[in-house]
Amino acid sequence: MKICRISKAFFPVIDGAANHVLELSRQQSLKGHEVWILQPHKINLCDLPKKLRILRIRMPVPSNYVYKSNVVKLFFNIMATTRIILLHLTNHLDLIHAHGDIFESFCQGIIGRVLHIPIILTIHGGINQKRFYLFLARYIFKLPNHIIVTGDTVKQQLLNIGLSDSKVSVISSGVNLDEFQHRDQPLKIMKSSLGLAEFDKVIVSVGRLHPVKGFEYLIKAFKSLKNRHDRACLVIIGDGPEKDNLIGLVDQESRIIFTGEKKKKQVVDYLLCADIFVLASVSMTSQEEGTPTAVMEAMSAGLPVIVTDSGSTKYLIRDGENGLIVPQRDIVALKEAIELLLENDNLRTRMGFANQRVAKSKDWSVISESVLKIYVNLIKG
Repeated sequence: MKICRISKAFFPVIDGAANHVLELSRQQSLKGHEVWILQPHKINLCDLPKKLRILRIRMPVPSNYVYKSNVVKLFFNIMATTRIILLHLTNHLDLIHAHGDIFESFCQGIIGRVLHIPIILTIHGGINQKRFYLFLARYIFKLPNHIIVTGDTVKQQLLNIGLSDSKVSVISSGVNLDEFQHRDQPLKIMKSSLGLAEFDKVIVSVGRLHPVKGFEYLIKAFKSLKNRHDRACLVIIGDGPEKDNLIGLVDQESRIIFTGEKKKKQVVDYLLCADIFVLASVSMTSQEEGTPTAVMEAMSAGLPVIVTDSGSTKYLIRDGENGLIVPQRDIVALKEAIELLLENDNLRTRMGFANQRVAKSKDWSVISESVLKIYVNLIKG
């Protein structure tokens, strides 16, 4: 099968969507399919399968503007359509798989119809709930042949604007379970690098420093624990526009560490030395969580997980069995959940084992097979 994939999210930007695009493409090419990725960044990736080719769509502005400007997003997608035409003329593509939202749906949906090639769109987060956006989405999201979303909440949003149930599938991102079988750094050395003692409790949260991730509420909840749990430490991994505001909430005695953005292997090491994972996401009018990769990676690392009732993350967690679900923006409930796990070693261990069992169904080899089944059904027509 010859697959063309389009994504504005790609390395060197490190986020869930970029990782999803690369890992799905890698799995498909390892299974013998030819995959082309069209993306806007100048990259240098090694160890790629022979049948995976990464092509750059050159932009008249720095490539990071594709995340900031709707005009640049539209320009990127228009330029991608011209490259798709050339690829199809020389390679006879079987399918186009776009990752994004309304811009990708519009541009690639039209070019798919012109070239008579099936189009799949993957939406990685919740759709914008502003009235004008929903009006456009009602029509534009009907252009692709099929839509994949990463969580049940997002599927319901699409059904609410008139898409049929058969047109939308829920397939989350995946994880590479092999990465969690051993740590590159021993536990003692890893904690020492953070200035911690071997028996200190580590709470970790991973994500872009953006309001939708709810780090403000996590920091406030953790600070309220200080008097009773002075050997606990909160480690926040990631970078983003809220960094300065969040650092402003932290005092020197609060035992909160910002590591900045880290490479994948380093994130795995942090997860493997942690005791609890927390993601305090909140729902916003313009954005909502799908099923964050960071949560599934924490589950793969055998961590108990605390999440909020925002987005689709709650569908991964059975409250009280493999994690705890708290109301979003509820600092007291978040504090109490963290406290419960800090004080109960057996509960943490039991939840961690349960999460490792759940994570087996999220390995990229399993996820890629689910996506390929949709491809085959579309091509058969």
